[in-house]
Amino acid sequence: MEFALNMGHSPFLMLPSEGYVTEAAKSLKIPFSLFPFPSMTAGKKKFFEKIFYPFHSFRCSNKIEEFAYLNDIDLIFANGPRVFLPSVIAGKRISKKVHLQLHLLFEKGAEKKLIEILLKTETVKSAVACSKKVFEPFKEIFPQKMSVVPYWVSPPFLNEEKRREELRKRFNLSEKNVAIGVI
Repeated sequence: MEFALNMGHSPFLMLPSEGYVTEAAKSLKIPFSLFPFPSMTAGKKKFFEKIFYPFHSFRCSNKIEEFAYLNDIDLIFANGPRVFLPSVIAGKRISKKVHLQLHLLFEKGAEKKLIEILLKTETVKSAVACSKKVFEPFKEIFPQKMSVVPYWVSPPFLNEEKRREELRKRFNLSEKNVAIGVI
């Protein structure tokens, strides 16, 4: 977010819930809103979630558009796949560029196809993948639009010494081992 500000942008964020990113946005005085999407299943989506996604996307795009006008933004930062489509719809309608933040792995399926389509649009200015593995499925599609920036780890997780020690013992990890991922 600071990078966007330093580059002269006035970002507006649509986020899934209150948390670390909303606190950071508040401290940097970056306008944001929680997007009007119902909760969705993590991972593979249920049939009805897929069916209703376009309708929720149009409703959400209206909200993004409204906030964009109120806050005089010049770039829409779409942080996560649920808001990619509504952000691009809104960006196209109001002639604003969109940045996609990819932090999930999409190797196949409807979500991957949708991201491929969105990356090909003129509305998507750039995208960041949180790892080379996340970038890999999209490297042939406008690679100049994408870069890899390793994903940050929430500060509370970095400070869980007691739990970290417990997990090291449980999984027989030495101090020299580094465990990456969700346990």
